[in-house]
Amino acid sequence: MLAEVVTFLKASFEADYIMLGGGNAKKVGRPPPWSRLGSNLFAFRGGYRLWGLELTPTLTPDGRQEELPAADQEWRMI
Repeated sequence: MLAEVVTFLKASFEADYIMLGGGNAKKVGRPPPWSRLGSNLFAFRGGYRLWGLELTPTLTPDGRQEELPAADQEWRMI
């Protein structure tokens, strides 16, 4: 069922791939074609980039929060 949903979303949004995440994503095992497993640490960063905000709150590996400039190139995450 997950493979069908990934295929549908990829075609519907013309995405390069579908990012899977959340608490149960690790139970998926090998992700279906055209999908990747993502870390929840990147969810907020991706959301800020999606909406084009100037600074992106980012967690460093040691748990500190820094504000970094958003990416210069235009991209979208679905």
